Amino acid sequence: MAPPLKEQAVNQSDATRQTRLHLPSAWDSWHTIASSYVLHFFWYPHFPVKRILIIRLQAVGDMAMVAQLLYGVALANPDCIFTLLSQPFLTALLFNPPANMEAMAMDTKREERFVWGVLKFAYRLRREQLNEVIDLQGSWRSALVRTYARLFGAKPYKVHPGKHAAPSKLEQYSEVLRRAGLKVPTELPLLHVSRDVRMAMQNMFPTYKQFEQRIWLGIAPFAQDPAKVYPADRMNRLIAMLMESHHYVVFLFGAPGAEAEALSAYEHQYTDVLNTAGVLSLAESLVIMQRLRLLVAMDSGSPHLAALVGTRSLTIWRNTRPEDGSVAYAHRAEDNLFDTPDVPLNPESIYARILALTKK
Repeated sequence: MAPPLKEQAVNQSDATRQTRLHLPSAWDSWHTIASSYVLHFFWYPHFPVKRILIIRLQAVGDMAMVAQLLYGVALANPDCIFTLLSQPFLTALLFNPPANMEAMAMDTKREERFVWGVLKFAYRLRREQLNEVIDLQGSWRSALVRTYARLFGAKPYKVHPGKHAAPSKLEQYSEVLRRAGLKVPTELPLLHVSRDVRMAMQNMFPTYKQFEQRIWLGIAPFAQDPAKVYPADRMNRLIAMLMESHHYVVFLFGAPGAEAEALSAYEHQYTDVLNTAGVLSLAESLVIMQRLRLLVAMDSGSPHLAALVGTRSLTIWRNTRPEDGSVAYAHRAEDNLFDTPDVPLNPESIYARILALTKK
């Protein structure tokens, strides 16, 4: 027996109501989309609204300084997405970056070596929909990228070195970021090395645990400028004194090639000396640096790498001075030693300073 007409009408009304729930009208769809955008704008304060390209193409020390600075800036500006443009091997410095920070590579030795390659690279950047381009390099390549990005609507900023510039490079970089309207923290975060890199380091140096009871000391005797390099004969005397004390295990840092060959000679001569140059990647070298009690280095990129992981560095200055602006972040004035033609820095003075800084 069929149900009454009134009950049929109610059932039809329920069926119609259920159908509308599964097939929303055009008004319902528009209302849902509009509500989601309003929710993102007002409810989520960290929704990214700006894409910013940071350019720093050369120098390991400067790149390490920029990477540490951008870690802090990215954390202080969660409403921005930062892309750090550098050379391929330097992008390895971005360990566990914040969620709103990424790396992009420009190969200045191959594809982007000449003007035409840089122009093609800059043209491809239009897909990134950049809002701002901050040039911390100041080279012809970065100028081309900055100018080309401006044609696509990105607002350009660049560092202003010179007599009216800030006293240090870190302050110069910070000043440019502030001009771009970004918050720059006064204290910069340290880089956290991931567990997988630690395991890779253990595989390369399987016997390193035998040195756990020793003081871990790092030495980086080389620099890109030969005039900054500490003389080899005096470096030999310093390492010999360290080995005679039987308190230290020394890790040597340098670049692959000629530097690695020179440092490997110390490794063959002394059982408590380990050479990392040409053996570990840049990322794996930072694992060692993070564990060091002290790093002895020239005015080069090594003190800046040590600053990334919070390791104290004793810097030897030869033809440059800290006033030139290349001091590592959080470097202390008492950690500077000077080697001049008038007053040569002998290994005994360095050894005495190492002893004073590594006492338990």
